[in-house]
Amino acid sequence: MIPLVTAAGAGLMKLGAAIKGGTALKAAAGFGAGLPKAAGAAGMVGGMPGIAKAATAVKTAAKNAPQMAGMIDDGVGILGRIKRGFTPKGFAQNYGMPMGKDLGMAIAPDLMFGGLTMAMTPGDLGDKTLAGLGTAVGGAGGGLVTRGLLGPKSNLGIMMSELGGGLAGDMVGMGVANSMIRAKNGGVTPMEQQGEQQMEELRQQIINDYIRNGQ
Repeated sequence: MIPLVTAAGAGLMKLGAAIKGGTALKAAAGFGAGLPKAAGAAGMVGGMPGIAKAATAVKTAAKNAPQMAGMIDDGVGILGRIKRGFTPKGFAQNYGMPMGKDLGMAIAPDLMFGGLTMAMTPGDLGDKTLAGLGTAVGGAGGGLVTRGLLGPKSNLGIMMSELGGGLAGDMVGMGVANSMIRAKNGGVTPMEQQGEQQMEELRQQIINDYIRNGQ
């Protein structure tokens, strides 16, 4: 089993090197271009039109392969993408598409979690609004910034960068929101007030049970 895996890995490395050098793409393009001629010479195109269509598809795929490969790896290392991500043009290039195209889909989960946080946060409307905005803005901003700085090219990389950045941004946003809520409520949040009240009630209950049992 191990020799088979090793051989497969070596084969993939050779294929990757060939694709990077353009030799495999050129060979595929030549093969696709030669199929219609060969089929025509054999008098098969008229009787088997599927061969001509397949040959055209192969030729088109080989022609577009470099552009498709660029969607996965643009030839710039991760450090290069991070460096260029600190400029507006580089950030947009790392993002990979016009930012407004999938912006709604990217921030929709953050808006949803912001709404849930707002609904579950104790306190008045001001406290709830601050908490919801902290979660929504922090999560959305963290995901967008992480994607724009790292420049992931695969769908999995995009998802992980937006998820990881969103979680980090959510924590930062909630920290800022809690600071503002504390300032608004004399140094403590309504949730912290509830926690202290519950702890006091529990302590008093333990004392009452102790007295009731005559101990």
